[in-house]
Amino acid sequence: MPNTQHSANMSMTLFVEQSRNEIQLKMILCIGSVIEYNEEHDSWMTSMVWNTRMESAVIKLPPFNAYDPVADRLKSLRLLSEIIDKDKKLFTHPKVVRCLRDRLVDISPLIREATFELVGKQLIAKPECFNRDYYTIFCDRLRDNAIAVRKRVVRVLAGLLSKLSNSEMKTSLLALLVNRVQDEQSVKKLCINAFISLWFSSKSKSKEELTDNAMSIAATVSKCTEEGNLELLESLMHEILDTNDVAVLSNAKHTCSVLVDCLMSSTLEIYDMMVDKHVPAAKDTENQTEDDKITSFQEQSFQLDVSLGDEQRIVSTLQALALFVRMRPEFLVDYVETFLRFLLAPVKSTIDKYILEKVIKILEKVVPIIENPSEEFLNALDEWLTVLIRTSTANIIDSSMSCLRNVFEKFPYDSHRRLCSIVVLYLKYLFKLKDIVETHSQRALSSEDRNSLKRCIFTLSVICRYFDLDDLLSDYPMPKFGSPTRSELNSNESDGTAPNNVRELIFDVLMFFSNNYESVDQMSVNRKKARLQEYDHSICQTSLTALGQLAASCPDLLKREQLRFIYLAIMNSSEGKYMSLKVQILKNLSTFLIAKESDAMKKDNKKCDVPSGEQISDLREMNLHDSGLCSELIQAYWPAIIDSYYYTHTEVRLEAGELIWRTLEQGLVTPVSKRFIIYRKL
Repeated sequence: MPNTQHSANMSMTLFVEQSRNEIQLKMILCIGSVIEYNEEHDSWMTSMVWNTRMESAVIKLPPFNAYDPVADRLKSLRLLSEIIDKDKKLFTHPKVVRCLRDRLVDISPLIREATFELVGKQLIAKPECFNRDYYTIFCDRLRDNAIAVRKRVVRVLAGLLSKLSNSEMKTSLLALLVNRVQDEQSVKKLCINAFISLWFSSKSKSKEELTDNAMSIAATVSKCTEEGNLELLESLMHEILDTNDVAVLSNAKHTCSVLVDCLMSSTLEIYDMMVDKHVPAAKDTENQTEDDKITSFQEQSFQLDVSLGDEQRIVSTLQALALFVRMRPEFLVDYVETFLRFLLAPVKSTIDKYILEKVIKILEKVVPIIENPSEEFLNALDEWLTVLIRTSTANIIDSSMSCLRNVFEKFPYDSHRRLCSIVVLYLKYLFKLKDIVETHSQRALSSEDRNSLKRCIFTLSVICRYFDLDDLLSDYPMPKFGSPTRSELNSNESDGTAPNNVRELIFDVLMFFSNNYESVDQMSVNRKKARLQEYDHSICQTSLTALGQLAASCPDLLKREQLRFIYLAIMNSSEGKYMSLKVQILKNLSTFLIAKESDAMKKDNKKCDVPSGEQISDLREMNLHDSGLCSELIQAYWPAIIDSYYYTHTEVRLEAGELIWRTLEQGLVTPVSKRFIIYRKL
């Protein structure tokens, strides 16, 4: 009996205390609504703040059902919110600030949500109060385990970010908001609506606001690129531009067009500050010798005035434009001739290479959708891309060739002369150097010849990847090169199939310059003596890179015994000097898988937009054929790939791991490796 009486007394005390607290809070609300807060009212402020800190446990004692402190604290927070609405200065009161920051990380999701509602309303009204502390809390709560809290944070950010000026914190919050696209469906929908209101709603927005939005998009794209979640941003923008809501879609397209205009204006403004407008005319190259054409380049006289901020701005704007062009290339059709200006700039730094590569990729997407482009424009594009092919680095050569291929496929105009001249010129030069090396050795080559040799080898392999050279050179006068007597050519002729003569010539030259290691030559059944004992490692490296480009367009080359022998001999070798070559061979195999996957996707897109039953059957047969071919080729190298995964050098292991991941991701059939199973068990 005493215990029961004691429990009842405790319950009555708690109930009375709860009632007293409610009465106090209501009195505080009444006082706060009519009297401005000052230091004399500090006691009731302390009392109200104390009510928000009561432990979030539910105490059940007879004869009352329950006492829930969470509900009491919610009432305290709502009353505090109403008082702050009456007197905005209280939001920055030290006790209130401390209280709100504590409740933002409260153990109860209801308290966290209510606190975010209070804080968000006040921060939207006074965005200058947003600081680094709130930024950190918002970043953490965007990953809150309670869906209701995440939704509340997204709603708050949707209203708050529009009030904040462009800054690093705003960009980081936008990038974090992009990550919520892969969240639960209701959170994802709120994120999409938030970005629509932030970026793609041009109602009653001035030009300055639209420019700020464009710069915000550029900064967010750059941030997402750094963090590796650019695909999420692209999928989010696809969701917006592919919506079924006609009003939203129309407004979004119009806003995108305006944003692209702002991005282009900013890009050209920075570009004009970086590069002098006076570009000298190109020199006449008709009277140059063939060797001069290989090694020379007309230097352009530009005056550069580049700062780090300008570099970052132009890179971010070009990244944003590249994102728009992947989704809707028609937005940039009006600026296609403007982009030709970027092709004239010299490449003197890493940032110059990056800018040039981005511009070429934009042109690759935009030019094919132009209706009836002028012949002058196509000739200018062809001319300057050809100059870049002859003078630039490997990545730019590859991008330029891909762009030319897309242009030639869409507009089969008679302008292949420049590209054909490069093929013939480089082939003649390669056979000339081949004769020198066969007669003497690589020591007979000058440093200038070695550099030109590597450029010719790589460029021809990339041309073979993107073009059918026999078709390209069908109407071009071809000189007579050496007549290689190779077993593959003889077998093709005996089978009645026409060999690809130019590709075979290039393959033969690449094999010659890649097979210049004494140990490999001694093991080769196709070589009777060891040539090129004094080899140039960089030439061999470039030749293997070129073989990877060539095999990406012609998978049958990977079946050749000669190429397979070199690949396996290097991959199975334990000598340290072959480490970089192992890495390159693994990259070559990855390039092959990437190229086949890309080709299959293009074929699917060209075959049908909405496939019928018969077309679906054709697509399945085509995909099965490609998958079977890739599986057959990978199986030949699979044991060596697995062994490379356990190699001592980290770079080799990383490349092997990426190749294994790509093989398994594509669902290719691979033989079971006992060593792989043993290591996985360990």
